[in-house]
Amino acid sequence: MIEGRGAVLRTARLLLRSWRDEDQLPFAAINADPEVTRYLGGGGRPLSNLETASFLDRTRRHWEHWGYGLWAMELLEGGRFAGFVGPSHHRWYPAEVELGWRLAPTLWSRGIATEGGAAALEHAFTRLGLERLISIIHRDNLASRRVAEKIGFRPHQEESREELPIVVYRAERPVWEAARGQAGPPG
Repeated sequence: MIEGRGAVLRTARLLLRSWRDEDQLPFAAINADPEVTRYLGGGGRPLSNLETASFLDRTRRHWEHWGYGLWAMELLEGGRFAGFVGPSHHRWYPAEVELGWRLAPTLWSRGIATEGGAAALEHAFTRLGLERLISIIHRDNLASRRVAEKIGFRPHQEESREELPIVVYRAERPVWEAARGQAGPPG
């Protein structure tokens, strides 16, 4: 499914790679769309260019500290910036690793988030050696909930954080391996 060395993964349609300076403008455009931010914190309001820059700065620092993080997601065909996907530490659950994604709305319903999420989950279990990941999803975000379930996450608990009704999903390596017919980590 994936080819990967270091911080780069390739799937059938995607390149998951390090962030580039030129990603900021298309990412800011994604974050400025109210449909994209509808289920995010901050009242679901679109993010400003400054907030996007701050997010990217935190993402780069996460990579430096942990050696993994959110990848910029690029379509192989045409090289178009598509959004992000990857494992990171969420401020609400700092001891856990969360798999998250955000995608340009013009690419929704094409299986891209599922493809990127599956590759990132596989990388987290096989290359990073993680035993468990979570995914924090707004209760009403049915599309993201479907992505999580397609790639192997199961609902773990419902709660509210900062007035957001969320479902915390969990994926555990032994369950993921069993579903794939694997007997343990490679090699």
